[in-house]
Amino acid sequence: MITTVLVFLIILSLLVFVHEMGHFFTAKKLGMKVDEFGFGFPPRIFGIRRVCGEKRQLVEETEDLTVTVTASGENITDIVRDTVEVRPTVGWKLIWGSKEQCEEETVYSINWIPLGGFVKIHGESGNLKQDPRSFASRPVWQRFVVLIAGVFMNFVFAALLLSIGFGLGLPTIVDETVSLSAKLNNEKVQIMSVAPESPAAAAGVETGDEVLSVDGQIFVSANEARDYIKSREGQSLDFVLKRGEDTIPFSLTATNIPSYEGMAIGVGLVKTALVSYPWYLAAIKGVEATCVFTWEVLKAFGNLLWNLITYQGVSAELSGPVGIAVMTGEAASLGLVYLLQFAAVLSINLAVVNILPFPALDGGRLLFLMVEKIRGRAVHEKWETLVHNLGFIVLILLIAVVTVRDLFKFGG
Repeated sequence: MITTVLVFLIILSLLVFVHEMGHFFTAKKLGMKVDEFGFGFPPRIFGIRRVCGEKRQLVEETEDLTVTVTASGENITDIVRDTVEVRPTVGWKLIWGSKEQCEEETVYSINWIPLGGFVKIHGESGNLKQDPRSFASRPVWQRFVVLIAGVFMNFVFAALLLSIGFGLGLPTIVDETVSLSAKLNNEKVQIMSVAPESPAAAAGVETGDEVLSVDGQIFVSANEARDYIKSREGQSLDFVLKRGEDTIPFSLTATNIPSYEGMAIGVGLVKTALVSYPWYLAAIKGVEATCVFTWEVLKAFGNLLWNLITYQGVSAELSGPVGIAVMTGEAASLGLVYLLQFAAVLSINLAVVNILPFPALDGGRLLFLMVEKIRGRAVHEKWETLVHNLGFIVLILLIAVVTVRDLFKFGG
């Protein structure tokens, strides 16, 4: 349990930190002033910043020299002093607690709440428009770039994780179209889905179970297993499934189920393997997989919103922090590559959620930028702040509801 929580916190913190790092680097690159960039959330434990406003001499002063020059019969006496060269001091200063930072330099901080990170950009709340280095004073396109950079970084990080995974060997559904450059290990037939109100669901079959045999027969492809099950329609089938380290027998008989026209036991079968590629192809496959996962996540969110609009309720698969922590533990127990894949999908989810046009999210701020571009002037900062605060309250309440739902769902 403790290990699961620690792994979950590390992954979540890393994903949020990468997101905020996108905002930070983009703001810096565009010449905006960043007050603080921190790991974790305040209050601050300590921070460091560059020393500003101090100077040091590079050349020692010498004594004054008296020079006499004769010009037009007159003696002219003048005093010449050495010029002393000075430069800004290059150094760092340690800051304990929540002391005020230097107005000109960024504080890099470590904070008490270890959940990702944050970046505080000067004037990001819409004030300080007179300061040329503030966020609020910049044109719409620069603010758009800064806001979208966090989402972009999450997609880039997902592609990086998947590329590493494909170099090591990533769990993938395989069929006859697998590239000849791919190397397959640990091939197996697995249960991809379990239909509700089916014999498989009633018996306790779970998604991810490995099919070791059916009626004593071992199958090397999902098609062979499906054909055999179809040929025994209406008869009892003896399954031997592997779940983690456990081997579990099931006796299933096909019946009529609501989600299928005809008789079925209610399982979807696929062939999976750990698929790896040479390094030069792994990066390409990582980007391709990121696009595929992004499309699937977008479809899932679309279905969720449609169900809410049409009053069909929320899917049982929707999970909050507790559910994600449980899934993190399950992925970690399967091995490093499974954890890499799960972290990549979680990063894509974080990106998609943040781009939604909802107050308090990056997408909500982008929506206000679009309104400003159309109107020719910004919404008053008081009203924008109020909308974002209300959106934040709604998000907290939603997280609370989903968390309570997860506690009832997952129990201990």
